[in-house]
Amino acid sequence: MAPNRVLRAVLVATALVMAACGSPGSGKTPIDPEAGRTPGTQVGEPASPRHVQIYSAVIHQIIRVDNTFGGADGDVPFDHVLIDTIVGGDRSGSADDGDEGESMAPEMRDALQAELSDLPDVRFVEGDEAVNEDEGGLKMDGAALVSLGTIPDGADRVEVKVGMLCGSLCGTWLTYVVEAATDGWKVTGTTGSVGIS
Repeated sequence: MAPNRVLRAVLVATALVMAACGSPGSGKTPIDPEAGRTPGTQVGEPASPRHVQIYSAVIHQIIRVDNTFGGADGDVPFDHVLIDTIVGGDRSGSADDGDEGESMAPEMRDALQAELSDLPDVRFVEGDEAVNEDEGGLKMDGAALVSLGTIPDGADRVEVKVGMLCGSLCGTWLTYVVEAATDGWKVTGTTGSVGIS
């Protein structure tokens, strides 16, 4: 077997063992920034702990802190948190040249559902189904729709685009800087332009 294949097989096996070693019954993905660094686990394949932790950090940040309602105290001003199942689409600000994004794998949805259990009424929807095209807002009152960009593979510091729509004149679009820490992945700031409606 070629050295690269052996190394890749060892890394995949290590990530699987680490994922299986989470605390029993906790419902949370084990915190290990090194786990799940294999390419291709973003959307269509089983959820890597790395991707789940990064998305969880991004969603918590935009819902609890950067929600356009002055949420610095961590309160959640929404009754429902809708997560767009299309990753990297134009609603997150990620699409280029008509790229419509990719569908989030069911395993990723399940893992995120567990990580987001502290947020109210988390649901996974295809974004177009949640948006009221006639009025420009959401079909569900008291909801926020979060759309996620893709996560680059391998780095300990990543930039992830995210959009949040909460009404016809209520939304935020930005790029978070997320970094690996000893206790998981943390949003450490933003980069580039920020859109607020």
